[in-house]
Amino acid sequence: MSSTRKLPSPDVPQYDLFGGVPAGSDAPALQTAVHSGRRFVTGDANAIFLGTMRLEEHLKRSGQHAPFTVARLLGAQDWQAFERRYAATGRAPYAPQLMVGLILYGVMQGVHSLRELERLARLDLGCMWVTGGIAPDHANIGRFIVQHEASLTRDFFESLTGSILKATGSGSARLAGDGTVIEAACSHYNLLKEEAVKARATA
Repeated sequence: MSSTRKLPSPDVPQYDLFGGVPAGSDAPALQTAVHSGRRFVTGDANAIFLGTMRLEEHLKRSGQHAPFTVARLLGAQDWQAFERRYAATGRAPYAPQLMVGLILYGVMQGVHSLRELERLARLDLGCMWVTGGIAPDHANIGRFIVQHEASLTRDFFESLTGSILKATGSGSARLAGDGTVIEAACSHYNLLKEEAVKARATA
């Protein structure tokens, strides 16, 4: 019998970076919405480690408090309007709460393109806490924005951004200050929306 180690086939589901489970597996990534019964792909920020340190501990030691505030406020919102726009069957979409978290966190960091938002989801540690580690591509983000245009209004973003500013105070250069921050966040979102609508029209 040969002792040569056989390399895995490219078609075999590999273990993902954060969850420790095969990337194609349904097991830990799905959660059923209470009201709609729809299943959504979720993340788990508590399962993300930097070496041997949990992401939560790393962010706290680094003095990054905004991600915790954003995640907490998003968790207190009602997402039923978003959930109802999905069919009850078919491939599970990303959880609306996490997608909005990615967009909101991104626009408050000055991100104004879909590809930049995709990159932020993959590389920014604070963003990973907000999204639980999901990493949708730019096309997926664009489709989400177009699909939920009726809910992702200026008032919606102004309200959430204002709540975050009030909760975080002035401890962060980017998440501090006055109405100009809210105005800038809404402006960045408008650029994302324009790009998403153009991409949809082209498709």
